[in-house]
Amino acid sequence: GLQKSEAMYRGLFEKMINGLAYHEMVLDEQGAPVDYVFLEANSAFETLTGLRVADIIGKRVTEVIPGIEDSEFDWIGTYGRVALSGEDVRFEQYSEALKKWYYITAYSPRKNFFVAIFDDITKRKLAEEELGRINAELLEKNKELEQIVYVASHDLRSPLVNIQGFSKELELAFQKFRVALKDKGVPDDVIKSTSHLLHEDMPEALRFIGSSTARMDTLLNGLLRLSRLGRSSLKMGKVEMNELVAEVLGSLEFQAKERGVRVELGDLPTCRGDEALISQVFTNLLDNAMKYLDPARPGLIKVTGSRKGNSSVYCVQDNGVGIDEAHQDNIFEIFHRLSPGQGEGEGLGLSIVRKILARLGGRIWLQSSPGQGTGFYVSLPSVRKSGKRKTSGA
Repeated sequence: GLQKSEAMYRGLFEKMINGLAYHEMVLDEQGAPVDYVFLEANSAFETLTGLRVADIIGKRVTEVIPGIEDSEFDWIGTYGRVALSGEDVRFEQYSEALKKWYYITAYSPRKNFFVAIFDDITKRKLAEEELGRINAELLEKNKELEQIVYVASHDLRSPLVNIQGFSKELELAFQKFRVALKDKGVPDDVIKSTSHLLHEDMPEALRFIGSSTARMDTLLNGLLRLSRLGRSSLKMGKVEMNELVAEVLGSLEFQAKERGVRVELGDLPTCRGDEALISQVFTNLLDNAMKYLDPARPGLIKVTGSRKGNSSVYCVQDNGVGIDEAHQDNIFEIFHRLSPGQGEGEGLGLSIVRKILARLGGRIWLQSSPGQGTGFYVSLPSVRKSGKRKTSGA
C-alpha cells in the first residue's frame, strides 16, 4: 500500500505540467529567513525555469541565482513567511534572473519547509502589457482626433459666416441693380439681354450658395456636438425613465401633432446614467421615428422597457418605412443618412447616440424590415436594488 501510494505520488510529481519544487528554509540566529535549499524538483521545473534539476538539488537559492536577495521582490522573505506561518500564498511575479513571469502557489507541508508550484505566464503578461499600451495609445489618439475635429469645425465657422454674410450682400446688390436698370432709362435691348442673368442665373447661384452654406453650418454644428461628447464630464445617477421620456415627448409634441403621430408610452424601469445625455439619446430616436413614418398609414410609436439581468432595456418601435437589411450596419456611421433628400439633419444623430451609450456603459441595436417599421433597442445599466437588512430584537 505504502509503495503503491509513493509510486503514484512520484508519477504525479513527474508528469504534472506545472513546475514544482520542495525547499527547506535557512534561518539566521534570530530565526529570520535568509536563504532556502532546493530539496526536490520535477521535470516541469526544469522546462519552465531553464535550470537543470541535477544542478540545483542540495544547493541554496543564493548559489543557484546569485543576487536574488537584492532583487526588488523579496523571494526569500515571502517564502519564509509561508514556511514559518503555514499560510498559503498565491501571486504573480516577474523573475529578473529568469526573465519570465510566473503564477505561483506556495504552501508549507510542515514547519520550516515549503513547496512552490508555478506556471509560466510570460506570454499572457506580455499580451496584457501590449493591450494596455495599445489601449492607452488609442485613448490618446481619440483625444487628439476629438481636439482636431473641435478645432477644425470651430475654425471653419469664421469663413462660413463670411460666405453667408457676403452672399446676402450680393443678393441685396442684385436687387438694387435690377431696380436701377428700370429707373435709369437703360435701353430695352440691354435689359432684355441681361434679364436671364439677373432674374434666373444669379438668383439660382445665390440659392445654391445659401443652401450649401446652410448644409455646411448644420454639419459643423453636428461635428462640434460629437467632439464635445468625449470631453464633457458625466453626472451619473439614478434616472427615472418614465419622467424623462415624458419630458422628451412634451418637447416633441408639436412635431407629433403636425405629422399626426400617436405615441404610446409603457411603464419604463429606472436606469443608471447621465440624465442629460440619456435625454439626448431618446430625443434623437423619437425625432427619427417621426421623420421616417410611412405616409400611407397613421403614425404610431411605442416606447416600452423591461429589466434583463443587470440591464434596463428600452425599445422605441415605430410603424414607419423600415430599414433594409443592407443599410442596417451603416446607419450608426458618421454622416450616414438613409434618405438624404428627406427631412433636415446632418446624419450624425445615431452616431451621437451610439457614442453616448458607449460612454454610459450601454449599447444600441435595431430590428427592422422595409414597410414593417423599426425598433431601436437601448440597453443601459440598471440601478442595483439595495438589500434590506434583517434586524434582530433585543
